[in-house]
Amino acid sequence: MFQQLRDAVVSGELTPGVPVVIEQLAATLGVRRTPIRESLLAPRQLGLIEEMAGGIRMTALDEDYVAEVYAVRSVLEGLIVEAVATKLTAKDLATLRRRGLSHGAEDSRRSRAPSDSDGEPAVFFRDFIRARSPLLFVNAHFDMIRVHRERLIAV
Repeated sequence: MFQQLRDAVVSGELTPGVPVVIEQLAATLGVRRTPIRESLLAPRQLGLIEEMAGGIRMTALDEDYVAEVYAVRSVLEGLIVEAVATKLTAKDLATLRRRGLSHGAEDSRRSRAPSDSDGEPAVFFRDFIRARSPLLFVNAHFDMIRVHRERLIAV
């Protein structure tokens, strides 16, 4: 049930800023209201749904939301990179070099660091560092921010 709700939020099927009517949602998904109510806890904790007078609504995709998502992602990526950088093996560094993601002195003129364009190198880099991160709490938040980014990309 959570995955169905998450997918509906990320895809925009559940419209940002619009109240969520549990009865309509239950009918759409073909389930009873109780599983919907129980399944709404996780999206609420992720910040995808917010409480309002008389019910809940999908979090709006406004300028503040976008700025917050990218600010949090930036901080979390920095923490993960700091934790991972000293633990990279020679094989890891070779992989990064092959992908054009190194910053050694010999590469300073041609280095291509990940960018906010989220092209293939940036996505590869994020997946690479996340897979090697020992920071469980930070990793959980990094994964959560990915859900918000997916939501922004879908609109």
